[in-house]
Amino acid sequence: MDRSGTPLISIYVPCHNGEKYLARCLDSITGQVFRNFELIVIDNLSTDNSLSIAQSYADRDSRIRIEKCERPGLSAVRNEALKYVRGEWITSVDCDDEISKRYLSVLISEAMSSGADMVMGGTVRINEKRGTKHYTHIPDEVIDNVSDAEMFFLRTGKRMNHIWGKLYRRELFDGISFPEGKSYEDLAVMPYILKNVKKFKPVDTPLYYYHIREDSITGKSFSAADIEGLDQKIEVAKMICGEFPELSGYANDCILDFSFYLLGKISGAGFLKYRKEATGIVEEIKKAAGSAAFDVRAYRPAVLLTKISPRLAGKLFSIYSSRR
Repeated sequence: MDRSGTPLISIYVPCHNGEKYLARCLDSITGQVFRNFELIVIDNLSTDNSLSIAQSYADRDSRIRIEKCERPGLSAVRNEALKYVRGEWITSVDCDDEISKRYLSVLISEAMSSGADMVMGGTVRINEKRGTKHYTHIPDEVIDNVSDAEMFFLRTGKRMNHIWGKLYRRELFDGISFPEGKSYEDLAVMPYILKNVKKFKPVDTPLYYYHIREDSITGKSFSAADIEGLDQKIEVAKMICGEFPELSGYANDCILDFSFYLLGKISGAGFLKYRKEATGIVEEIKKAAGSAAFDVRAYRPAVLLTKISPRLAGKLFSIYSSRR
């Protein structure tokens, strides 16, 4: 804390029935090399021992406090969190994930040295079922205009445009509200945050450890929430095309990326069961392909294969995703 008692960084952890993972998450935060932060655990209608676990940490560490959100869903929690944070900088860690002990020190150092108002570290994706880890390298550069920032996130696709794993100046969230009752809330909000960013600094260092579980949104079998996510991708793409016409190709690339991912999930869940949804996804792929920039070389053959045999394409997408 500074002399006024105000922390430089506010960390918030959304928590709904996270008793299996919460201690691991909180240990990684309280073990940070950088110490000038507050930690807000926001309990979201938990019915397990999450609240008592969080309280045990708060009893031992004065930087930790607990708040409650009585409305269901991550969007509601994130909106609630913005009411409580006091720091000049904000970051979020999901309760089933963990961070490197250098997470805060690296990000705040990069922010100060570059003058960026948003900094992002690398993510290690851990597939708990398969026991695998995967790190995707990101460009280590300073981006000082919104078009390049938009292009960065669209090029890196669904694996980079999440809210967690980034350090933001608090004012970037002014006037922003997460869409409550929606899944994939990151997709709908990140472009609007980027509109407020003056300088963005990605850092090619693995700092955030993202755990893929079978019961998480990304780990679950195909569901209606996935179609909702695609709808949000399309809505965001339309917004980008309207406000940044030069990025329309990359916006459509983003739709393709997510659509291929969904076909892979349908392949695992059963094409016969979700034939209608698969048909709708294939149609969106055809629409997006007409205006896409095809920044990823694999997109062209993937689109062609989808048009010839959606079922075979889905199997290949499923195999590809399982190896990431």
